[in-house]
Amino acid sequence: ETIGARVTNNSNGYGFTSAAIATKYQQTRDAGMVHFASAGDAGQPALDYPASLPSVNSVAALDRTGARSSFSNYADGLDFAAPGREIWTTDRTGADGYDSGADYALLNGTSFASPYAAGVAALVLSLNPSLSACQVERILERSAKELGPGGYDADFGWGLIDARAALERAGVGSAVVAWGDNSAGQ
Repeated sequence: ETIGARVTNNSNGYGFTSAAIATKYQQTRDAGMVHFASAGDAGQPALDYPASLPSVNSVAALDRTGARSSFSNYADGLDFAAPGREIWTTDRTGADGYDSGADYALLNGTSFASPYAAGVAALVLSLNPSLSACQVERILERSAKELGPGGYDADFGWGLIDARAALERAGVGSAVVAWGDNSAGQ
C-alpha cells in the first residue's frame, strides 16, 4: 500500500550498496515516484549511493556564483545541480546544534542541494499530478539552466534546477505568472 508520496529525497549516503534497495527504488520509480539523493561531499569524481543508482536523480552543490562547490562530488550519472553552499537554515537547539546559542546556522552540503531539486519536482507534480516520473525528469532536464560546456556534463548534470522554467515547461505557464508575479492584478 502507498501513502501517496510522489517525490523522495535522501540527503545521505549509505556507505554500501544493496540489491534490495536498488530494486525498491526502481519499482517505486516505475510506479511514478521521482527520487533524489545528494551526490556526496568528498569533492570526488564519484557519486555516493544511492545517488549513483540510475533510478535516483543525483544532485551536486553550487556556490553563490553558480560554480560547483569544491566539496561536491560529480561524475557521469550526475543529474542536476542546486544551491548547496552557505545555506542559511534552522539549527537544532542547545548542544545538539552547530551553534548552541543560535536557532539558525550557515551550512554547506549536497544534502541541501538535493531537497531543493526534489522540491521543484514536487511543485511540478502539484500542478500536474498526471505526469509520470520520466516525464517529470525530462521537464527538469529541459528546463535546467545550462552551466557547463553545453548539454549534459559530469560537473553539473543537466544544469541548475529552475523552478519557474520547469513549471512553464510542464504546461502551466499562466499559473506560474499568477503565482510568481506580485504585480499581477494590481
